[in-house]
Amino acid sequence: MNGYRAGSLVSAVAILCLWATCLTVHSAGKVKQRALPERQPTVLEPAIQSPIGPADTNWVKTELAKGEAILLTNSYLFETMKGVAQQNQIAVEQTLLVSLLAQTLKEFVARTDDPQVRRLFGVPLLLLTESPGVELPEEVAKQAEQIKGNAMFRPRGHYTDSPIMGRYFQAMQYLAKATIDVSVQKQAFPFPEDMLFPFETAQGVVKLFTDPSNKKLIELWTVVHDFYSGVNGRPDLPTFADLPVLVKSGSLVKEDVEKWARQQGLPKINPERGLGIQPLGERYSLHEEVIDRVKQEFIKDDTPREEISKVLAFEKLLEGYRVGERSIEGIDQAISGQTGDTYYLTALKAISLGGRDWTTSAVRRNFYAGSLTSLAEQTVLMTKTAILVRKSAAPVKKIPDGLKLYFEPDSSEYLQGLAEAAGRMVEVCERIRLAAPEQEGSKGSIVDIGPALEAFAKLSRESRPLVVGTAEWQAHGAVATELARKPAVTVDVFQVKERSGKVNYYQWAVAPFEATYALEGSKGSCRGMTTIFFEGWSDEIIPGSEGPLNNLQWEGRLLEGDLGKLHSIIKLPRETGAK
Repeated sequence: MNGYRAGSLVSAVAILCLWATCLTVHSAGKVKQRALPERQPTVLEPAIQSPIGPADTNWVKTELAKGEAILLTNSYLFETMKGVAQQNQIAVEQTLLVSLLAQTLKEFVARTDDPQVRRLFGVPLLLLTESPGVELPEEVAKQAEQIKGNAMFRPRGHYTDSPIMGRYFQAMQYLAKATIDVSVQKQAFPFPEDMLFPFETAQGVVKLFTDPSNKKLIELWTVVHDFYSGVNGRPDLPTFADLPVLVKSGSLVKEDVEKWARQQGLPKINPERGLGIQPLGERYSLHEEVIDRVKQEFIKDDTPREEISKVLAFEKLLEGYRVGERSIEGIDQAISGQTGDTYYLTALKAISLGGRDWTTSAVRRNFYAGSLTSLAEQTVLMTKTAILVRKSAAPVKKIPDGLKLYFEPDSSEYLQGLAEAAGRMVEVCERIRLAAPEQEGSKGSIVDIGPALEAFAKLSRESRPLVVGTAEWQAHGAVATELARKPAVTVDVFQVKERSGKVNYYQWAVAPFEATYALEGSKGSCRGMTTIFFEGWSDEIIPGSEGPLNNLQWEGRLLEGDLGKLHSIIKLPRETGAK
C-alpha cells in the first residue's frame, strides 16, 4: 500500500490557489535564463499582477515552454489535487449516480400509494428527468417547475458543466433539503413550504424501507447516500438511511427520533430550525458550523448587512472570537479536534498544514481562504444548469530540458496531506463503484495523482526542484503543469432571508492571478500563478444580480476587471482586467 494510503488519512487536501513562477528576463524577443539556485530557494512575498484568464489550465506548461523556471506553490498544488479529485467525483456522479438515482426514485414512486410519499420522490424524479416512466399528478409537476425557477436551487460549481449535471444538482438539493416534520420551527424553515412534509409521511417511507422485496432498491439508495458521506461527511439531521435504528416494533414515533438526535448531537448547524428527517440530508461541514455559531452570537433579525460583513470576515472566522468569558473557536483551531476520514476533512487538514503561520502572513491567510473556498465549491453540491463552453487552448511549444520547478519551502508535510486527500477521493469513488458493480458506468477510469504528490513531497523534503527532462519529470510532469479544473470559483456561505422574502447571499470567491516573487539569496525573481480570495454580498460583487453567483458569472466579473473594489486579504493593483 502506498504511503499516502497507509493508516488513517490524517492530512487533508484543500482548495485552490495556483502559484507558479518563472525566473527569466525577456530581451529583444529572446528568453535569457538567469542564474538559478540548484537547491530550494527561500521565496519572498509576491508582487501580485493581473488576473489569469479563468479558462487557462495550462499556464504553467505555457510558461515552461517559454524557457521559464517555475515555483510550484502550495496553492497551485492544492488546485492540482482538488481538480483531479473533482474530476473523479464528476465521473462517478455522471456515469453512475445519475442513472442509479433515477432508477431508485422511479421505483419508489411506483411502489407506494401514499400521495405524500409519491410527491416526496416524484418531485426530484421530474427534476432529474423529463421522462420519469411513471404517472405523476399535475401538482408534482408544478412543484418541480417551481424548484427549477427558485434561485436557491440554481446549479453551481461543477454542476454547470452540462444540462444533466444541472438537473442532478437540483434533484439532489431537493433530496438533501426536503424535510419530514418532527419538531420543525416553521417560521425558521428557509425552503419552500411544500418541501416540509407532515410527520405521517414518515410512516409511508418506513413501509417502503422495511419491505423485504425492496431490499435491492434500498441498497442502491444507500450507495448514493454513502458516496456523499465519504466525500462531504455525515448528515446534520436524521435521514432515511437511519430508519433501521429509528424504527421500533415496525413504527416510527417522534420521541424516538428526538432521543436519537440528542444522542448524536444533531443538529449542529441551524439548531433553531428544529428537528426533521431528510431523504439524503444536508451534510455537516466544519466551516459552516463556525459560521453558524458566529451567527447565533452576533447576528440578529435587524443586523444590517454592513455589520454582518464585518462579523463574517474570513480572517475573523479563521481566528475565532471572544465575547466576555465566552469564546467561539475559529476554523483553524477547530480542525485539530475533528475526527473522521472524509475527503472534505482530509483536505481541510492539508489546507491547515499549507497555511501554517497564517497569523503573520497575508499570503498564507489568502491561501487558507482561497483553498477553503475551492473545497467548499467542490463539496457543497451547488451549481447552475447553464452549459459551460470551453475554448480550445492554443498548442503549447516543447518545454526545454533542464528547467526547474521549485516548491514552497517547508511544504513536504502539506504535500503529503494533499496526497492523502487525493487518495481518499479515489478510495471513496472505487468503493461506491464496487457497491454497484452491475450498474452501467461502474467501470470508468478514476485518476490517482497521490503517487505524484508523494514524489513532490519527497523532493520538497530533500530541497530539490522538479527538473524538466529527468525521470521524475517524465513520471509526474503532467500533474505539475496541467490543471484538471478551472480555479475561478465562488460559493455561498451564509444567507439572510428578509421578511419580504428576498434572500441575500454572502459569498466567498477565488480567482487566479499572475505574480512576481523575489528569491532571497539570489538575483533571480519568479513569475507565477496564485489564487486570490474575495468575499462579499453577491449583489455587490455584480450590482443588480439576483440570487447567488455561480462560477460562470464570477468568471465574467473576473474578465471585466476592476476587482480592486472587492474585499480581498491581499492588496491588489487598481487595474486588474484578466488577460
